[in-house]
Amino acid sequence: MENILEKLKKEVERENKCKARAILLLEQITEEIAHPLSELFGDEYDDDDDVPNGFIWVRRGVYFRYVAVNDAEETGFYLTNDGLPICGSPLRELKGELFWQCIIEVCEWVENVLPTLVQQHSEYRENSFSYLEKIAEAIDEAKNRCE
Repeated sequence: MENILEKLKKEVERENKCKARAILLLEQITEEIAHPLSELFGDEYDDDDDVPNGFIWVRRGVYFRYVAVNDAEETGFYLTNDGLPICGSPLRELKGELFWQCIIEVCEWVENVLPTLVQQHSEYRENSFSYLEKIAEAIDEAKNRCE
């Protein structure tokens, strides 16, 4: 029995060390991507559902808050409590398997989904800007014909 208790104690120690390191890495990711995402996607308030913007759904109830919401949430990764992206549980407060499942979701999102979102935004911006330029050119041409 003592052998099992020793193994359990060592496993808890390893768990705590790995989790502490994972939290530091999450904080590093947050620091690196929060401001750029705010610049790309904005942080306006959505009056339709009374939920502040400034977040992106990651997957399976996990979301990334890239703009802090008053005292409710700082920037970082959260697990929703009620299906809404506000007042969620910070991932750093989760324990055990749920914590590690959320870490996998974050890793897959950063590696596979986020680059696609950024690319889609880039294409949208370029198309919008090109459209605006065409309209401005048409206005200039019309003005030149009238003069």
